[in-house]
Amino acid sequence: IKFQRTYETIIGLKALTANTEYNVTVVAFNNAGKGGKIKGNGATLPEAPAILLSAISSAQFNITLTEPTESCNLTYNCNITTTEMDISPKYVTGTELKYTVNDLSPGVTYTVECMSSNGEDSCDSSMDMITLHPQVYDVKTDKGVSDESPSLTVSWTAVSDESGITYTVWYSTSSVDEMEPPSGALTMSGITGTSTTLSGLTQGTMYYIWVAAVSLGGQGPYSTRVLNT
Repeated sequence: IKFQRTYETIIGLKALTANTEYNVTVVAFNNAGKGGKIKGNGATLPEAPAILLSAISSAQFNITLTEPTESCNLTYNCNITTTEMDISPKYVTGTELKYTVNDLSPGVTYTVECMSSNGEDSCDSSMDMITLHPQVYDVKTDKGVSDESPSLTVSWTAVSDESGITYTVWYSTSSVDEMEPPSGALTMSGITGTSTTLSGLTQGTMYYIWVAAVSLGGQGPYSTRVLNT
């Protein structure tokens, strides 16, 4: 049983349990004492949706919600905020379970808070955080001129003007997953420019190449895989 005294005509009740029906009784008091009781209708709060955040690029991420149990006609409201003072909050709302948030800033950590509502009551919120690291695009390769010692020059477009950005290149003669290099791939790291040369290669062999940017917040997503023979 919870008691709350107020001089207002509207109050919010906190620390309640989802999927539990609550009955509310209101009693009026004045200087002369207690007045009559008013009993409200029972209310059942919806559960908070579980949140899964996944980066699409250095400026986008997906919010995937897990539908609460015993849900019916729920609306979801998500607030996207950051501690950066010059970045405005974003909001998404709807009845779907997946949303894409666009026009974001790389290297910034975003806090996502989502709640579900059945039209009358809102639940406690679920919260998660995601940092969007810069992603490399436009990776290109050019063959070296010497057939005795084949080489490849790998180049890409700079990800941003952020200071402290370096790049890592992976290359391998095998590839299982297009989205990331295999565990045995050779690596060149700490590259400060937007190109590097892979030397000591084997003539007529297919090479698979990935590039990723590394900022102060960590390594970004791998680039799209590039092939060259």
